[in-house]
Amino acid sequence: MKHLTLAIIVLCMAVAVPHTSPAAELDEVIVTAAKREQSLQDVHIAVTAVSGDELVSNQIASMEDLQFLMPNITFGNDFNFAKLYIRGLGFNSSFHGVDPSVAMHVDGAVVAQVSGQFASLFDLDRIEVLRGPQSTLYGRNNTGGTVNLITRAPADKREGYLRVTAGGDELNLIGEGGFSVPLSETVLSRFSFRIQDRDGYGINESSGREIDNAKQQAYRGQLHFLPNDVFDLRLIGEFYEEDDQCCLTKFLAPSFPDNPPGFTALGLLSPGGIASGPRNIRAGDGWEPINLKETWYVTALANWRLTDRLTLRSITNYRELETILGHDFTMSDFEHVPLPLVPGQTSAIHDLELRQEQWSEELQLVYDAENWRGIFGLYYLDEKVRGDNKIGHDPFNTPDRLARVMLDGDLDVEAWALFANVTYDINDEFSIRVAGRFSSEERDLVNEFRVAPPFAETNLPNAAPPSPNSEENPFDFASGSWDDFSPEIGFDWRPVEGILTYFTYSQGFKSGNAEIGANNPSFVEPEEIENFELGLKSNLLDNSMQLNLAAFYYELENGQFNKTVPIPVPPFFVTSLENAATQEGQGLEVDLVWQATDALTINAAATFLDSEFTEFFSLNPIDPLVPVTPDPTTIPERDLSGNEPRNSPELQFNLGVNYLHELVSGAALTWRADMAHKGEQFYNEFNDPRVGSDDYTIWNAGVGYDSANGNWSVDAWIKNISDELVVAGAFPISTSRTISGTWLPPRRWGVTVTYAFE
Repeated sequence: MKHLTLAIIVLCMAVAVPHTSPAAELDEVIVTAAKREQSLQDVHIAVTAVSGDELVSNQIASMEDLQFLMPNITFGNDFNFAKLYIRGLGFNSSFHGVDPSVAMHVDGAVVAQVSGQFASLFDLDRIEVLRGPQSTLYGRNNTGGTVNLITRAPADKREGYLRVTAGGDELNLIGEGGFSVPLSETVLSRFSFRIQDRDGYGINESSGREIDNAKQQAYRGQLHFLPNDVFDLRLIGEFYEEDDQCCLTKFLAPSFPDNPPGFTALGLLSPGGIASGPRNIRAGDGWEPINLKETWYVTALANWRLTDRLTLRSITNYRELETILGHDFTMSDFEHVPLPLVPGQTSAIHDLELRQEQWSEELQLVYDAENWRGIFGLYYLDEKVRGDNKIGHDPFNTPDRLARVMLDGDLDVEAWALFANVTYDINDEFSIRVAGRFSSEERDLVNEFRVAPPFAETNLPNAAPPSPNSEENPFDFASGSWDDFSPEIGFDWRPVEGILTYFTYSQGFKSGNAEIGANNPSFVEPEEIENFELGLKSNLLDNSMQLNLAAFYYELENGQFNKTVPIPVPPFFVTSLENAATQEGQGLEVDLVWQATDALTINAAATFLDSEFTEFFSLNPIDPLVPVTPDPTTIPERDLSGNEPRNSPELQFNLGVNYLHELVSGAALTWRADMAHKGEQFYNEFNDPRVGSDDYTIWNAGVGYDSANGNWSVDAWIKNISDELVVAGAFPISTSRTISGTWLPPRRWGVTVTYAFE
């Protein structure tokens, strides 16, 4: 509770700050975090908002970049799974079908699968990051928080921009644009696009071809119908495609450094060994990695103003997603070296594919009176997921049964919810908030866990015997359903003008889950969280400074965690999702924006997090006892109580300085410098430093020129100035006895030219 005490002290100090008369005021930031338009400083939620202009000036083009602008989140990536974490809570698995603890919404519609959380980051009005459980407003699977992307809407006049970026050692080329064209007085339109072509950060040393390159294209079209004063309809369609060799895991270390017989990392057995550069791989016999993503969606946003105080809203969304990731688990030219005990066969190639479609509908009845406001809603989601996860000699071009391990399956999800969120103003100083959400969810799973000949499924723990290929029940089947009520209660206090303090008690619910393709087809129970939050929003120094604080404490029950353990028979590992842990966390978050002068702006933010497991027992698949124990399942599980969750450094902070220099001609130069620091963090629950990252600091800088008429701007920028080599995510791979990982991007630089018109 030490952070809560510190928050109260800082809160009292902030209220006591004397008001002076600075040279400038900060612009008001409007957000929709509480599903209504409000000033950021009036929202009783720990939320950070970044405008579209800030995203452009800071060259934020991915969630990976965003974490250096917002220390409240961390972003990891392995096997094309986006691993967003907030306050020690996030996505733990590396299997399809598992829901994240941090949700993402685009214009109010959820992106259900984490593999789809890489798109839509272009032509945005803003990004809002809400910390803590948001179950009453944003619903399902939101125990950690939510990231909201709000796209730029069509304007009521002709306007737009064209933007070109070029530069970098990897010759990064980006074209982007957005155009609003009124088609009539009642129909507005907007079209936007982003195309990127970048050379790779590394190479496949076996073939000389590049890897970790970027070939992406995205397009968005919108129509906004405004037939009268009481109804409007906004239609949004987006398409995103990626076809490159991105997001590949690299060799970090052998799982068992003593290399006992039969447990040597397969890459070390290959004739050429592992790659000579940390960002490189060696793929056997010229086999090239594959990274394909294709997703598209259509969203309809409708508003009916029934009365001056009552509005009915509808958010309808349909989305499809398809991904294919193919790479060599050994990260070497292991093709001609047989796997021990399996003559003529290797477990080198990994084929990971996803096909998903989802449909959702949300109806909101919004009431806004003089002293009370309320949102009442109905939500529905239908999702179908097909996951293919094969490991073998060549799973892409041979029949399924020739893959050594098949971890395939189908998942159907149906969820609905009722929710209400009401605020009552007792007077000008005090408000009370009451909210609740009833959720119901059903899941059906068909898992196709198989091990190809020469091994039989009956050799595996928890595996069913071979079944005939019949339509009735060809594979293992499981189903589950869960109901939950998540309440929220809080109050707001405005002691003086420009100061808002708030307290919130809330609960969160993450549905029962199962991993597609795992050998154990059963569902785990829902994950639940209780959260206490004390916050301050303050406008100081005659509105030239905003200081926001949030102190929190939470307890997580039935934490859903993936456990991979070794076994003495092929495929020598089993993986399962379990209610393995309880967890608690407390922390303090600080956000500061200060318009020190007309020319100088300072941004700072910090997060102090103390999160640990209070109960967690598991066997580490890279425990040194594994190679010397005939039956690894007899190794006692390790007590992980007191360990930190993954992707959760104790300290994160960033600092940015912008200085505006106006020229005699009316043009202006803007000088920018910023830094982001993240403390030591781990990428598994065992807090093994081999599967983690040391603390690091990233430095960025830039200078921008804006023409006097506002039409032209030129930005020269550099990111990761010191070229830090930082592990972005790490994962022990049992089939190749390797610790693999991905790296943050190296030093990048370039020039961005923008032409804006209206």
